[in-house]
Amino acid sequence: MNDKNSPIGIFDSGLGGLSVLVEILKVLPRERFVYYADSGFAPYGHKSREEIKERCYSITEILLKRGVKALVVACNTATSSAVEDMRRGFSIPIVGMEPALKPAYEANLPGKILVLGTPFTINEPKYQNLLKRFISNKEIVSLPCPGLVELIEKGDINSPELKSRLKELFRGLAPEEFSCVVLGCTHFIYLKSILREIIGAPVQFFDGNFGTARQLKRVLKQYGSIRDVNEPGNPEDQIVIDTSANPGQVIPLCHKLLSMLSDAEK
Repeated sequence: MNDKNSPIGIFDSGLGGLSVLVEILKVLPRERFVYYADSGFAPYGHKSREEIKERCYSITEILLKRGVKALVVACNTATSSAVEDMRRGFSIPIVGMEPALKPAYEANLPGKILVLGTPFTINEPKYQNLLKRFISNKEIVSLPCPGLVELIEKGDINSPELKSRLKELFRGLAPEEFSCVVLGCTHFIYLKSILREIIGAPVQFFDGNFGTARQLKRVLKQYGSIRDVNEPGNPEDQIVIDTSANPGQVIPLCHKLLSMLSDAEK
């Protein structure tokens, strides 16, 4: 385990995990971070388990060379594919994600629950086992969403193409019947305004970001590695961003989305 002032590594298949980073900053505001956007290999949702695991291991090795003290797999698909093997293969604490179906169920709102995820996540035994815990007492619709991650990775989250694709995915559903939407992919956090428009009726969103942030804090506390409150921080180097794609395109887009997400929380 590295010292308390070492950074925390976070990675996702691209831009989606930035929403997890924003949530983590709320509960661990003194920490430093290295965020890796694997946009050069996005999306993960159509790849095989072995391909995803290979990417997860490669990125972890990159982040370990940066001296990270813990790792957040800010991607539901990567978590389903690789996190258990990663915990056995690496010595640092590793925190993954899970679709927030349990909080949506426990909210006990009228209407159906809609779960949006990548095809991989929705079809994985990990999610199907989670679904079995709740579906006998609540009507839950699981909707695989191919094509959305690629469009979100382009950076224009209000594009007509993205809206058209989302409406196409909803074809055959009765959107007004849903009171809860579980965002089972970190990329889908950016779709809330479009989803409100499509669904029309009041809807409550659930994602795994808050739970992941709290779990990370618990793990760091357990290891005694939370950064000292009195340790002076430098905001300019609090977040370092790296990517497998074109840095000149991806890194400015990451900063733009981080700013947008932070403003939305105010």
